[in-house]
Amino acid sequence: MLGRGSGGQIDIQAPEALDYENAYIGIREEVCATKLRFSASKVAAVVGLHEYGDLVEEFIEFLYQDLEELLVIDASLLQMEVTSKESELHALIRKSGADAAALIDIVRWTAETKTAAKIDKANEKTKDAQKHIENARKRKRLTADEAKLLQDGIASKVRQSVGKRNEQLAIEIYEARNGLRVHSTNDKFYFLLFPHPRQAKALASSSSQCACHEAKALERFIERVALDRKAATSNEAVATVNKSHFFSICGMIDGTADMLVISDDNDDDTWSTEPILVEVKNRMARFRDPVPLHDCIQMAVYMKMINVRHGDMVQCLHRNDETTIHISRVSLDAYPLTAAAAPCACQCTTDLWASLVVPRLYEYATLVYLFRTQDLRRLAFMQAPPETQRRMLREALNYL
Repeated sequence: MLGRGSGGQIDIQAPEALDYENAYIGIREEVCATKLRFSASKVAAVVGLHEYGDLVEEFIEFLYQDLEELLVIDASLLQMEVTSKESELHALIRKSGADAAALIDIVRWTAETKTAAKIDKANEKTKDAQKHIENARKRKRLTADEAKLLQDGIASKVRQSVGKRNEQLAIEIYEARNGLRVHSTNDKFYFLLFPHPRQAKALASSSSQCACHEAKALERFIERVALDRKAATSNEAVATVNKSHFFSICGMIDGTADMLVISDDNDDDTWSTEPILVEVKNRMARFRDPVPLHDCIQMAVYMKMINVRHGDMVQCLHRNDETTIHISRVSLDAYPLTAAAAPCACQCTTDLWASLVVPRLYEYATLVYLFRTQDLRRLAFMQAPPETQRRMLREALNYL
């Protein structure tokens, strides 16, 4: 991420007396060739359907994704510092003074993943962090903004730690309750590769029908790629996902299971099995019923990746040495994923994916590419105050 350095100092290795014009020309080809990659967990935020998240921070993350040299040049020109979230977190902990040791112990606890994490213990860690951060703020070791940033960072680490620790436990309870075996757990990276807008329009517009028809027709041309997790960093894997496309979505699934399907024919008692997605969500306070829309959208992405229609959302709570789960069926054939962004004039059947998610992903990706190639516009955005940055994004993407 980028931020103002104290006294205009730059915490990056930038060339002396950098010739910025030639520097930008030198990386232009790389900038134009670098494809945008959304993670499945970010899709709901990107399309404006997530209740949390920082739209400016996420946009900047996508703007410079895989473009470190562009980031270095911009930072040097704007006299800003480049720092990672992890580095910033530890810098704030060090700055907190006498409370630093206690905060470091909490961060170390979040790195432990071998044992199950009790929700009560996790909440206690979050409250302890809040107490120490507030002490540092009162002693004027941290500003109010720094205190909030540090609190949010540690709380996020605690939530992620709980998720990693308890995922397998939730799956085991799910298997026992349903008599199913969950397989393919986090062993592959899945990608959806979306064609260029001009190509997509040409492919989907074989007949003069409505936009909904075109959006649904586009589905046939979204390419699916699955890469073994161990080999996903190889040159061959990188080449696979860097092939000709406009943008991609990537992600890993918690697992799949085989659901029993009984024939609807009254005269036929035959049965078969159908694969379904299994996704675990660890909750810190309570089960969410109904499942939040942003979680449904994330599941929809995973279902598209592995080409299934249904999935089980397994919510998990681990409290007082007892783990409980709540299972909700999420389906591409049921509300809310069957909802449309707006009624179609042709009265054809559409859904949330075709009418809203995919069109907005294209809008967002187009804006990122525009900012990458228009240097003055990008630099003006980067040096603007946060409120102006939010306004600029909302003017360009009116759904935010």
